[in-house]
Amino acid sequence: MPHVTFVHGLANKPPADALHARWKRALAADGGLDLDAAGVSSEMVYWADVVYERPEEARGPGGDAGPADDGAGTRAAGDPPLPAGARGLADAVRRRLADPDVVRLLTQDAAGVARAIPLPGFVERWLMRHLVRDAHFYLYDEEVSPRPGTKYRARTEIRRRLVDALARGAAQPGPHVIVSHSLGTVIAYDCLAHVGGLRAVDGFLTLGSPLGLSEVQDGFGDGWESRDAFPRRTVPDDGWENFYDKLDVVCAVDVGLANDYRRGGRDVVTDTRVRNMGTWRHDISEYLSRDELRESLGRRLGI
Repeated sequence: MPHVTFVHGLANKPPADALHARWKRALAADGGLDLDAAGVSSEMVYWADVVYERPEEARGPGGDAGPADDGAGTRAAGDPPLPAGARGLADAVRRRLADPDVVRLLTQDAAGVARAIPLPGFVERWLMRHLVRDAHFYLYDEEVSPRPGTKYRARTEIRRRLVDALARGAAQPGPHVIVSHSLGTVIAYDCLAHVGGLRAVDGFLTLGSPLGLSEVQDGFGDGWESRDAFPRRTVPDDGWENFYDKLDVVCAVDVGLANDYRRGGRDVVTDTRVRNMGTWRHDISEYLSRDELRESLGRRLGI
């Protein structure tokens, strides 16, 4: 039986079962790829509870909370503050968002018409609260206490959950593909590249990934080098496909990953541009609705 391991992205999420079901519905919507009907098993690697106190109901069929949650609402007011140690990453993201070329890209559509999301301030606050905070906790293995009496080392705990899920996926007799989104792409890559003893997967799909940010790459340690950063032990040369939307604020600064994650100096990652809909192009439900993603996943699963 083919198997898919899903890895969700940044920000708080609905409960694990609800999030998993929403991802599958988004993938199957409008005649898309119905994993259950095709006999494909799947599992969601859920890590939001490592850094957030309680699950949150989110907007949209993919269960992805976007910048509409920013501002003075009760949910935003209850978010923990940015950790002090994340200052360097936060400053780097602010500088990138302040770049005139990035502002122009993210505030105008292809015809030069102004878009609905004002930048950089509105989205900057969302990115500081979620991308920077969650990435810092993970990359630097911060001790977190999301609930009274509960403590984790963020990277250690999240890695453990993904490694266990990958082992269960590898035990299935069919092809095994990882589908990861947003900060989940960083977590999945980190495990595939840096955790020993993992069995190879048949496909690694990254959606809306911040892996192109040099500040994220710095979190992989001094030994990390782009010329040989491809996870060759665990992913075949044609196994990694990266999907991006140029108006997705999380990956727009550096949309392509082929030049950052090379194998022996060769480009082996396939970068595929998609065109999501709406104002919040980072939404996982949009990525899962794209024909390019569905075709690639179906082909790799053999369905």
